[in-house]
Amino acid sequence: AFENVRLSLSVLRLSVRTVTLRTDRTEQAARDTFMGATDLADFLVMKGVPFRSAHEIVARAVRAALQQRKQLDEIDLTTFSPLFSELPADYLAPENIVNRKSQSPALR
Repeated sequence: AFENVRLSLSVLRLSVRTVTLRTDRTEQAARDTFMGATDLADFLVMKGVPFRSAHEIVARAVRAALQQRKQLDEIDLTTFSPLFSELPADYLAPENIVNRKSQSPALR
């Protein structure tokens, strides 16, 4: 078993050495997945909206964005809840979403 792990790590080391990260593609892929939807629901819950209602509000926003062929940060979210007027302009920026997910829930 030890030998298998050692050989696997050797191959992995060679693979990682040649990896090129394309941050431009990664960021675009992050935007295209609506990964900020859960952050929007969490935001509403932190503002006192029951989870089920927050989920329904965000689901309507996602459907509208899909119908308009836009991302969540490209539509007027206040149409779905006036609480969204309190969102910072860069709330749905991929790096901010990742940072929030990296924090302890108590710090969000």
